[in-house]
This record gives sequence, structure tokens and C-alpha cells, in this order.
Amino acid sequence: MQLIIDHDASDLMHLGTYSKPSRFFGLVAAAFVSRYPRWSEVEDLGETFAVLAVTTARSRTSVPPSTPPGAEMPETSPITIRDLAAADEKDWRRLWAGYLDFYESTVPAAVTDSTWQRLLDPHQPLLGRVAEHDGTVIGITNSVFHHSTWLTGQVCYLEDLFVDPAHRGLGAGRLLLQDLFDLATARGWARVHWLTAHDNPARRLYDTFVPADRFVHYERDLPSDDGADPATTNRP
Repeated sequence: MQLIIDHDASDLMHLGTYSKPSRFFGLVAAAFVSRYPRWSEVEDLGETFAVLAVTTARSRTSVPPSTPPGAEMPETSPITIRDLAAADEKDWRRLWAGYLDFYESTVPAAVTDSTWQRLLDPHQPLLGRVAEHDGTVIGITNSVFHHSTWLTGQVCYLEDLFVDPAHRGLGAGRLLLQDLFDLATARGWARVHWLTAHDNPARRLYDTFVPADRFVHYERDLPSDDGADPATTNRP
């Protein structure tokens, strides 16, 4: 599966979530002074660290310079996760193309057309979901349902997940993943699984849901009549 980078700042650094930054950075300062006693001459070193921490945390969510002094920060619009719709075709194709570019892959136009049509067909074992923000589709998931010899329930294979690079950091990737787990619970699916490249930075997000297993993935593409060339496919 091709899972894509979503550089969600909240996943990478929780500096602003410490309820008592002065205590935390006071401990850092104490450890520093114990190693370098000369620095104990600096007054209120712990509070200095704390001020730096709070200033740094606030700067990450500061009011833009163009905002008048005293004005409140605008509220961030929520991200909505919903089913793929026919009206999303332009956005879906745009994100699909970006997704293929990320993996330096190409597929014939006929394959893209078929995938789009099957995602909208309720009789096909595929599911398309989108993340929408401010009226714009910024992320997609394409999933395939199948049976398993190890389980009696339906299994969901998340084959593709992509978030528009211009809208990363909003948490869309996390919401898209959580959406599938919520659907699995509500609809009685037995498992949700996916693959990704071993060096995909997005694994920092995926690992917060479940650790990677020990299995190695093998795949061999066979000649077909859809014009697909295995040599142009560079996905996990």
C-alpha cells in the first residue's frame, strides 16, 4: 500500500502540551548546572529555560503579523471525513496524480479511469473516503475489501492514502486513518491493514496506531490486457 507523508506537527513535537513548562525546563536546567557548575551563577536559569519554552510554543501558534494588535486568532475550520462522491472527481484525480508522483510511479489512464469508476460503484469491493477542509478535498483513502483464511469477518486493505502537501500539518492523515478504524468498529470489519515504504517518514504517524509487524511483502505483477507495465510501478 502507498501511504503518504503527513507532517502533522502535533505528531512530531508536543512542546506546547506540557502543563508545567517551568517545572520541566527547571529539571533540564538543574541537570545542566550539575554538569557545568559555573553556570549556576546565572540567576533563575530554570525560569529562563521556561520562558524560552513558552515563547517557542507560542510562536508556533502566533497571530499573523497582519492581524491587528488585540485581535483574536481566527478559528481553524474543522476537517470533515466523508464518502467519495462523483462531484469529487477533479480533486480525486489531482490527489491521485500527486500520490503517483510521490512514489515515482505511473499507471495507464485506463487504470485510473477504472479505479475511479469502481470506487463509486456500490457493487464493487472498494471504498473511497475524502478529507475536506474549507470546501476543498485535501486528502483521500482508497480501500479494498477482501476475505481472509485466518478470519471470518471482512478485511479492509487500505491501499492508498494521500494528503495534499499544501495542507499537511492539519492532522488530515491521522483523521483519515482513524476514520477507517471507526468504520471498522461500526460495521464489524475484522481487520484494517496497510503497507508502506520502509523509509516513509509518515511511519511516525502510523506507529502511533499500531507497530509494524515482522513480515516481508512479496509481489509479482503479471502481464495483463489493461496496458499496465510492471516496470513503471514503484510502490510497496
